[in-house]
Amino acid sequence: MNDLRSFRRSLCALGLALLCCVVQVQSNSVAGAEVVGAKSTNRLQGADHQSLQQAFEAGRYNETVKRAQEILAGNPNDSLALYYGSSALFRQQQFAKAIDWGERLYSSKYSTSDVKGQAAYIVAYSAVQTRDLKRVERYGESACKARTVEDCFSISAELMRIAYTKSEFAKAADWAADAAAGLNAVKDRSSDAEWLNYIEGNTVAAYSILGRSNYNLQRYEDAVTGFDKVVQISNDNVLKAEALYFKGMSLWRQNQSNPAIEAFAQGSAMGTNRHSKACRKELERLWKSTHNGSLVGLTRFVKAAVQPPS
Repeated sequence: MNDLRSFRRSLCALGLALLCCVVQVQSNSVAGAEVVGAKSTNRLQGADHQSLQQAFEAGRYNETVKRAQEILAGNPNDSLALYYGSSALFRQQQFAKAIDWGERLYSSKYSTSDVKGQAAYIVAYSAVQTRDLKRVERYGESACKARTVEDCFSISAELMRIAYTKSEFAKAADWAADAAAGLNAVKDRSSDAEWLNYIEGNTVAAYSILGRSNYNLQRYEDAVTGFDKVVQISNDNVLKAEALYFKGMSLWRQNQSNPAIEAFAQGSAMGTNRHSKACRKELERLWKSTHNGSLVGLTRFVKAAVQPPS
């Protein structure tokens, strides 16, 4: 339990508040996606609907919302008005209003399954930005069901955290894998420092959760893969030491003593944090078990383990 609390605190220190700072980068990358399927699932009828569509396609989003409101005054369940209105609010990054309109669209009896998927995406993505985790959890799976990992990386990143916090490790591992794949796919879309920091922090978090979830599921080989990625990407010695500790434990549970000793040796050199100390403790235990209770040669071994390859 203490390990779990520590891990959650570590994730909070990864700069996740940058979500709102980098939303423009992702909004630009998925611009237009929120109305995919509108034309294929609905046929516009009447001048009001035609002008609504024209305003949206011309980028006149204030006018789109106004026209949608006029239509909804006469027909509160008009799915096209809700569709274009919620999409316009989403484009304007008016996320609280987009959530309200998106939920109305999702609940409309006239919305097709495709339209419900689009509405779920608008709500879930907007809920990520407003930190409304209950709505992320409620709509996230529907939002990402028919979308690429690139479109859904921010939603997947929140869903993995929610699942991990609930100890739903199989779900957490699946969402973490999707988040990592999506983050890797979009990382080069901007060279902005805040964007790059956001990508790095969340990618490290994804691989950390992937490793820890698989560890808790006793899928130790998969766990090692996640922890290796953390060590490779992260610049934080605390997170590296934690990853190396659980990598060592994963290897040891697979009866791979020598690789486990090496992982603990590397982790023990990551400063004086509690995970590096835990690595040192396990290192000494395993070293003694294979060296007749002696620590002779351990210092030299650690030095060699942390020495970068020439």
